[in-house]
Amino acid sequence: MTIYPKLIMDALTTVRYPGNGKNLVEAEMVEDDLRIDGMNVSFSLIFPKNPDPFSKSVMKAAETAIKTFVSSEVLVNIKAKYLTSE
Repeated sequence: MTIYPKLIMDALTTVRYPGNGKNLVEAEMVEDDLRIDGMNVSFSLIFPKNPDPFSKSVMKAAETAIKTFVSSEVLVNIKAKYLTSE
């Protein structure tokens, strides 16, 4: 199976960020550092603040969405980035 960026982005549209109710793509939370190397996918999610109460659950949901909608064989590496620290 060939993985390409649109597959990943489409999967991420199924994940909503509870802080604003928008999906990750619509909320522009997916940084433009998406990397695909065979079955390895890595990217960063941008959260509005640190600590963000939703960051771990949203990152897990994003990984699950990719494994569900793209392939269960994909190895997903997500890095959290924060706009502000409190």
